[in-house]
Amino acid sequence: MNCGFEVRNASSEEELLEILKLHADKAHKMTSIPSDVIEKIKQNIQKK
Repeated sequence: MNCGFEVRNASSEEELLEILKLHADKAHKMTSIPSDVIEKIKQNIQKK
């Protein structure tokens, strides 16, 4: 899946993942995020 959704200004990794779960549900009708996708997300977290 190549989405392009970005989360900015999350105060923690936990908050970021919660925001992504909401996005996955609303935009992609995903009730859960597979663990391999979560690992890819974590590998692409950039702190700015």
